[in-house]
Amino acid sequence: MAGLSKKLVVVGLVLALAIIMGSDPIMVSGDDGVLCGVSAQGLMDCRPSVSGDEPQVPPTSDCCSALSGADLKCLCRLKNQRTLLRFYNIDPKQAMALPALCKIVDHAWHC
Repeated sequence: MAGLSKKLVVVGLVLALAIIMGSDPIMVSGDDGVLCGVSAQGLMDCRPSVSGDEPQVPPTSDCCSALSGADLKCLCRLKNQRTLLRFYNIDPKQAMALPALCKIVDHAWHC
């Protein structure tokens, strides 16, 4: 049952983002639940690292793997969706730190 509720949260997040972003095809593509190049499972893998808990949980290798193929400029546009981020308990500062923590970009990278 817990697996089903996780899937529902991810589907809800993807749908809400699609509505807010006007279903921009770069943001959400097809029926595979991809958001800015990150799969629904990838979003779940990264969730503990962006939940706003202090101190920030280091990203897992699965999270970093999911982010390695992400469209970072697309993800940057999400940081201004404060209501949505609060609803899903996502800290935008922690989320924007993930690419550097995963060594996808260097620490000088800014969104």
